[in-house]
Amino acid sequence: MAKLGRKLLPMENPVTGRQRFAWLVRAIRAFHDDPEVRETEKFALSLSRFLDESLKPATLNRLENGDLDFSVERCIAYENALGLERNLLLSVYVYVIRGDGQVPRGKRLKVREADVVDLELIYRLGREEPIEAVEWLGLSFLYRSRPDLFANSARLRLALFEGVLRDLASTYEKDQRLMREALINIGDELAPLIVENVTADSVRYFTAVEALGHMHGQKSWEGLVALREHVQDNWAAQSILESVSRRVRNSKQLACADASSVRYLFEHAVKILGDPEELFYAREAAADFVRIPGFVIAGKQRAYLDASRQDLRQLVLRPSSFRPEDVIGDILRRFARSLNASRDAREIPLRVPGLSKILQKAIFSSNREERMALATLLAAWNLSPPAVQAAGEVLLSIPSDEYGTSRSIVRCLTKIRSDEMYPYFNRLLQRPSLEENIRLCLAWALGLGRDPDDINSLTMLYRTTRSRATKRALSTAAFRRGAESLLEDISRDSDSSVSRGAMLALSDLLKRPRDSA
Repeated sequence: MAKLGRKLLPMENPVTGRQRFAWLVRAIRAFHDDPEVRETEKFALSLSRFLDESLKPATLNRLENGDLDFSVERCIAYENALGLERNLLLSVYVYVIRGDGQVPRGKRLKVREADVVDLELIYRLGREEPIEAVEWLGLSFLYRSRPDLFANSARLRLALFEGVLRDLASTYEKDQRLMREALINIGDELAPLIVENVTADSVRYFTAVEALGHMHGQKSWEGLVALREHVQDNWAAQSILESVSRRVRNSKQLACADASSVRYLFEHAVKILGDPEELFYAREAAADFVRIPGFVIAGKQRAYLDASRQDLRQLVLRPSSFRPEDVIGDILRRFARSLNASRDAREIPLRVPGLSKILQKAIFSSNREERMALATLLAAWNLSPPAVQAAGEVLLSIPSDEYGTSRSIVRCLTKIRSDEMYPYFNRLLQRPSLEENIRLCLAWALGLGRDPDDINSLTMLYRTTRSRATKRALSTAAFRRGAESLLEDISRDSDSSVSRGAMLALSDLLKRPRDSA
C-alpha cells in the first residue's frame, strides 16, 4: 500500500507563480485515487514515458516543491500520466506563470529547424483549415523562434495574424488562455490588428488587450495608447487599464514618454472608480490603476471617491459583517466533511496544506488578476467538485449587503467551472433584490453551462435587467450557448450598442456549423 508521507503533500504557503503551479500538481497527485500515482518512484517511471528526458523521483519532488521549473512539455507529460483533460494543466501553467511576470518555458521556444509538425501546421494555415488552440500556440512558438520562415510571405504572416485573432473570438476558458499566450508570443506585429478588432467588438476581444500588456515592444505600447479613447467603453476599460498599468509598472520610461495619455487614463480611472453604476470589472482595474507610483489623487477626486466609500469597500473585498478568514474557514470545514465522508481514511489525508492560502487569495485578494489566476489554478484540481460544493453552500449564506464577497465567490466558482456550481447559482438567481453585477456574473457563468434550462434563466435575466453591461454579457452567453432566439431578442434592444453587438454575434452564430452550436 502506498503511504502518503509528509513530502508528498503540497506546500503550506505557495507565493510565487511557480510555487502555486507546483502546489497544484502535488495536490493532484496527493489526492489521486490511484496509489501508483501517489507513489513517486512509480509515477516517475510512468511520467518518463511521455518525455524525451528521464525524471528521477528526486527531480519530481523538486519540481512539485517549486524548486525547479515546469515547462510546456512537462505539463503535457503530466496530463498524459495523470489521465487529465487535454491542455488542462498546460493552460493553467501558461496563465499562472505569465501572470507572475515570468515567461513559460518550453523547448519549442528554442527550435532552430522546422519539423514535420511545423510544416503541417503551416500548410493547414495556408489552406485556412481549422487549427486548435494548442496548435496556434505551436505556431506562435515557431514564429517567435524562426520569424524568417514568415518574413518573405506577407500572405502567410497575414494568415497567421488574422487567423489567431479570428479564433480567439470563439474560444473560452482553457483554450482562451492558450490563445492569449499565442498572441503574446507572436508579439508586437499583432498590435494594429488587435486595435482594429477591439474597436469593432470589445467584449469578444478583451483578452487580446490583455496580451498587449504582456508584450514589451513599442508597437504594442502604441496600440494601447491608441485604445485610450475606448476606455469610455466599460468592457474595454478593464483590459486597457490593467495592461497599461502592467506596462508602466515594468517601465517608468513609458509613463514619461506618453505622460499625457497615462494622465488621461488616470483621470478616467478615478471617474470610473467612484461611479457605482460603472461595470465593476472596469472599476476593479481602475482601483489598481490609481495606485500607480507617481500619481496622486487630488482633493476633489478624493472627495468624489469618499461619496462611494461603502461601495468601494465591497469592490476591494473588505466586508463589514465578517472577517475573510471566517468565510474561508467555513468553506474548509464543509470541504473537510465532504472529503472525510468519501475518502479512504488510511490513504487519503483529510487536510490540504496550502488550500486556505489559495482560497483566501482566490476570493479576497484586492487584485483581480491574482484572484483569477488562483481560481484558474483550482479548476485543474481533482478535488475541485467538493470544494465548489462547499463554497456554493457558503455563498448562499452571505448577507445581501456583502455583495462584493458574493460576487467574488461567483466569479471564483465560474473560473473553476465545475457542474456542482449551477444549483447554487440558480438558487441565487431566485433572490428578488440581487445586486446587478452579481446578475452579470451569473449570466457569464450560465453561458458556460450545458443544461438546456440555462437558456430560460438567461432569457429571464435579459427581460429583467436594464444594465447595458449585463445585456452585453448576455449576448456573449447566448452566442456561446447557441441561443439563436435570445440573440434575436437582444438584437432588437433599444440600446444601439447592445443591439449592434448581438447582431454581430447572431451573424457569426448562423455561420457556425449546426452541430457545434
